[in-house]
Amino acid sequence: MDVHNLGEDEIALLFKSAVPIDDIDELRAGPNDAFSIIWIDIQDRPDLQVLATKETQPAGYTLCTWIYAGPGHRNMRIGLRVEMRQSSRSVIILDFKVAQYLEQLKTIARYGKLWIIPGPIPAYLVGAQPMTANDFIKKVVNVAGQGLFIELEERLVDELRLQLQEWQRGK
Repeated sequence: MDVHNLGEDEIALLFKSAVPIDDIDELRAGPNDAFSIIWIDIQDRPDLQVLATKETQPAGYTLCTWIYAGPGHRNMRIGLRVEMRQSSRSVIILDFKVAQYLEQLKTIARYGKLWIIPGPIPAYLVGAQPMTANDFIKKVVNVAGQGLFIELEERLVDELRLQLQEWQRGK
């Protein structure tokens, strides 16, 4: 799907079909490495139950595309359309209100990585806690499942950086 040639009505429809975000966290995996953890509500999406699988799934691939509503404006929204092609087929659209999720979007723009997890986040994992990244990942997988880890192509990371810079200039 080429979202760059869509009209406002089609873009609005894509945002309307977005999966609700429960919470967004950040996991520091090292001094120069981190990724955003995006907890999503999949209760109305049986096609996304594969994300809750606790067993390791075969490697697959996804196609990711950014979608923008109100670029550069204070109420700008950035969508990430994730089309899973293997090992299962499904589409997830995440809706980030830039004013609300600026810091989390900056993390994605800096490191280019995100982990989409079925939510809500368990209460015992809320807040900063001293534990290794591996311990945290094991706890998440035991409760929520493997989710979907995405490392964005460099062109997508660059595109996000540019959009965030434009938004900050327009503030």
